Amino acid sequence: MDTKYTLIGEQNYKLPVLGRQLLVCLSACVYSFMLGLSFGSPTVAVAQLRARANSTAAVSREMGSWIASATGFVAIPTVVISVIVVHHFGRKKVFNYATVVSFVSFTIFYCSKNATHILVSRLFCGVLAGLLMSMVLMVMTESMTPRYRGLFFAFKSASVNWGIWCSNTIGTFCPYNYIGIVGISCSIINFLITFVMPETPFWLASRGRYEECAAAHRWLKGADEDAEKELKAIIESSQKDAKESTQTRKSLLTTVKEYWTIIVYQPSFYKPVSIGFIIQIMHVASGKMVLTMYAIEILGKVTKNKTTAHYFMLILDGFSVLGMYMGCFLAKRLKRRTMFLCSSTLSAILMFAVSFYLYLIKFKILSENNIIFLSILVLYSLVTCCGPILLFSVICSELFPLKGRSFGVILSGVNNSALFALSVKFTPYLLWAIDTENTFLFYAIFSITCIFLAYKYLPETKDKTLNEIAALFQ
Repeated sequence: MDTKYTLIGEQNYKLPVLGRQLLVCLSACVYSFMLGLSFGSPTVAVAQLRARANSTAAVSREMGSWIASATGFVAIPTVVISVIVVHHFGRKKVFNYATVVSFVSFTIFYCSKNATHILVSRLFCGVLAGLLMSMVLMVMTESMTPRYRGLFFAFKSASVNWGIWCSNTIGTFCPYNYIGIVGISCSIINFLITFVMPETPFWLASRGRYEECAAAHRWLKGADEDAEKELKAIIESSQKDAKESTQTRKSLLTTVKEYWTIIVYQPSFYKPVSIGFIIQIMHVASGKMVLTMYAIEILGKVTKNKTTAHYFMLILDGFSVLGMYMGCFLAKRLKRRTMFLCSSTLSAILMFAVSFYLYLIKFKILSENNIIFLSILVLYSLVTCCGPILLFSVICSELFPLKGRSFGVILSGVNNSALFALSVKFTPYLLWAIDTENTFLFYAIFSITCIFLAYKYLPETKDKTLNEIAALFQ
């Protein structure tokens, strides 16, 4: 294959390779932090609005569930639109669009005074979440070296929990509107970072811009032997795809048939996407995001004290962040598959333990003890954030197929958004209908079912390039 490209300019970069990789990681972490701010905001905002009115009627159960789940529902069409935009206009431009959306979202949140205002802010946040699930994952997988990719994805995932903790802390001790100030500041920081970052090599190669692809790849990953080998593979793969693709305009029916062929007849597409779906279901089945969104309601029902519930929420948020960094440490030393399955299994066991404890209290076999309850939840938060919460985005992004990648990202993003939205929307009714102990039991059984499927089909992806991972499904 004739691969023609040269290096544009000198390699006298002010930052070493690790520094340039960290800059890309920082941008993704800031986006994730903003998403965490948004995820945590309904918990404290709804509680404050009800406290100000001295009535739960200020924010009904129906409105509360819509505020919590609106982000997920809006993210579904956003993922589809954003992947199409990213495919045609590049990752870097969409980064800038996402920055503007986040600025608008947090500005509305800062100015909000009632539940309707918060809901509008959450709708804009849904756009940000959809962009994050598509654009940021693509940027990181295409820009990171295999050596750092898992660790940087772990930092990105940990940033979501930092955002949740920050949001809940602000909402516990200050007016919830102050969360908007932090979000606006993060939007400005990311806007400045995007001026330094290059476009991703994969996208530049897909457009036949091989000179720019080589320059961007060397800016991101250096010019050592492994990096040059990967660069050559990217360009040769792109040239091969370009020769195979027809230059004539395709009808809608022809395009649909092609995608149907990819989905049904190409294992390199449907196998990794299907496994990714299982991992996403496990992420929801872990129950951690639901516990985060309705922490005050769930903890308040057990502790019978709103103040205690607030403090327990902050303690769990702190241990969740600690669990993420424990996971970052372990991710460098353990196999991805082993770590994910073991932590998910232990998380499910601890959900069974929470359910069992609450049953003992319900039938008056044990007297209520907040320390025991908190201790189990602390262990659950540590283990869950160390495994399924931390690793699900890492594994899913690594599994995105190279051929039909954009379509795979759309399917994955829609599935993830729908799962999140539906679980958050209907959990309040689940808590009301079957109570807290049965809700934990439901998620535990759901999680165990997914673990069996992941054990059977999930391959090891640690330290493998995207081409090597794709070869596992040929």
